[in-house]
Amino acid sequence: MQHRLRLRVGPAKAVRRAPAQDNDSQPPAGWTGRGPELPPAEPNASGPRPPEWDWSQSGGTGCAELRSEQISASENNVPRKIPSSRGWRKWLYYGTFKLINTGESPDEQLLRNLDATVAGHLRGTYSIVVLGGKGGVGKTTTTAAVGSTFASLRKDKTIAIDANPDRASNLADRIDPSATNSYRDVLLDPNLQRYSDIRSHVGQNDPAGLDVLGNRHQSDRQPLTARTYLDTHDRLQRFYSVLISDSGTDVDHQVIPGLMSRADALIMVASTAPDGAKGAAELMDWAYEAGYHRLLQRTVVVINDVRGESGKSHRKLVDSLVEKFSRWVGQQRVFVVPFDPHIASAGVIKLNELRPETRRRFLEITAQVASGFNASEDRR
Repeated sequence: MQHRLRLRVGPAKAVRRAPAQDNDSQPPAGWTGRGPELPPAEPNASGPRPPEWDWSQSGGTGCAELRSEQISASENNVPRKIPSSRGWRKWLYYGTFKLINTGESPDEQLLRNLDATVAGHLRGTYSIVVLGGKGGVGKTTTTAAVGSTFASLRKDKTIAIDANPDRASNLADRIDPSATNSYRDVLLDPNLQRYSDIRSHVGQNDPAGLDVLGNRHQSDRQPLTARTYLDTHDRLQRFYSVLISDSGTDVDHQVIPGLMSRADALIMVASTAPDGAKGAAELMDWAYEAGYHRLLQRTVVVINDVRGESGKSHRKLVDSLVEKFSRWVGQQRVFVVPFDPHIASAGVIKLNELRPETRRRFLEITAQVASGFNASEDRR
């Protein structure tokens, strides 16, 4: 084998030496009597220039081989599975000293996708309005829980706004009872340039990091109007990407047109109590008749199980409510929040104190609301 290689190399060297050794030999056909033309050197270039390959002269064979090698390399580069964090998959992974990695379970993958949806890219601001036809259905609780879920998963800022014109409004009490400022403080401050400036006028819960603007701790409180809400909303959206507003129960109040004009999505809150379900159904009819068809396409219905019963008749009632509200918004946009003692305590809502099932449900609700971030139509 080595001998034949020397034979093949030998003639090649002889051909290059032939012009110098034998002047009588005939040049090969097509010989021009001069060497290959080199490209002119650039004015400031120094040193030898690398050869310029022309793949078209070789029929593209070399290029195809390179592409083939790249494809083969990419196919062999299998992404590493994310180890499971629970159940038998986790114990198998650590029990075999990380040698056997079955990856995440389907539910873990779903959970990670929900988190990614909530934390997804958002251009501009997204305004959510929470409505409830009756008091006591869990409207304020839903505002605090959904807002806290947004704040805990996103890198930008989220604020909950108390837009309930009633004197019994208590959104700040469910997020940060120490918050005493209101709309007037935000509107009268001429030096709102940075987030730290607006932070002096709002409360915040821990550890989610949800900010809240209250609406009742002021001695000369004036009726909340659409203009007041809109002006405040315009100032807040300079600092916040997600704004979630807790409204009152009277859809005929003068502030409602302002709320709806800024809304990108709605959360309709009902309860398993007869009046709570009826009030949400009436809200659906009102939104349709008032011309908010665009918002109904991005409406989520939350049914709070405020009674926590487990009998057959109760389950039948819940199933009936889900079926009825699904006619308006689709079954994938109707969620039942189970009874939770932490919510029933009427104190500050903390996600880490909710039951796992309740917290998961609020994550699913928040992810469904966040699915409207990339809506193609003009939200305004």
